[in-house]
Amino acid sequence: MKWFVNDLSLQRQFGSDHEFLGVLQDLLRLRHKSAAVAEGLHCSKSLREAPVTAHSNFREAVQKSADQNLRRAVLEWVASKGPFWEDSRAANADDYFEVQTIDATDTGAGEAARQILIGAAASTYSFQGAAYDYSPLRITHGLSEAPLGQLDVTNVWTVDQLLADAHRLEAAPQNWEQVIERAKRRFDRLAFSSNISEILRGEPFIPYVVERLFELLRVLQEFVESRNADGTYSTETQRLINEHFSGEKAWFSGESDGNENDFRSKLTFRDSDDGEDHFCPWHGKIKTPQFRVHFPWPMESAQKTLKIFYIGPKITKK
Repeated sequence: MKWFVNDLSLQRQFGSDHEFLGVLQDLLRLRHKSAAVAEGLHCSKSLREAPVTAHSNFREAVQKSADQNLRRAVLEWVASKGPFWEDSRAANADDYFEVQTIDATDTGAGEAARQILIGAAASTYSFQGAAYDYSPLRITHGLSEAPLGQLDVTNVWTVDQLLADAHRLEAAPQNWEQVIERAKRRFDRLAFSSNISEILRGEPFIPYVVERLFELLRVLQEFVESRNADGTYSTETQRLINEHFSGEKAWFSGESDGNENDFRSKLTFRDSDDGEDHFCPWHGKIKTPQFRVHFPWPMESAQKTLKIFYIGPKITKK
């Protein structure tokens, strides 16, 4: 599946550069998490010139951002690496397409139509808030007064919709190596110890465990992302703590004092990156079978990622 960014959906609809950059941040996170989106979301080489606010085009809005990492990542995507649909443009003898009577031939919507005409699977992604928050997107092949045909193209206009599409397309992992690779792509605020693959290699592969593991990792990812820039807790951070880190049925908890003493050596993990030992009694829990995810807690305010040191069978069995 390929998604094509609908250039026509950028019509100066954003009230500020900041509002537009928020949408881009969500898209970038999704590209990091989903290989299907990173490889399948195609844009045009001219997208960076599209108008996004009353005073800025795409490129200008990005360059005004104070976040150097965001500027680099976005411009690398739309100005350097793509993927760009022009690099593999589908041929069509009657190459003219319209959307809402507007010429869409040299846009992502036009390319989606060309791809469908040659039998390929294609959808469009439209930026929200313009006139394209609906699906399917009807694309006219040929002049509107003498059409050659019409195509109804599936269209998504939110990151959640795009993520749902990607999940449907992305095959479930079949072994532990694929699980770890998938986790690294999806959860960019988590770092995984290199010995985790060795721990899991001898364990039976159980799809339910994988499903629960991804849920635990998702909450940890959201926790790290939710903190304020200085590492303090936001309202969302506190909500996650209340919901998942406290109470009898909490997904995450620390070991009892007795277990900390009896299993201290087994709960201490050597970091292959810095050579330091890390005591990690805090863990995420999978009940059947009993699997655990161990990590250092609480996070220091300056930390940008959370290191996962252990994924495997429960350590503190007596």
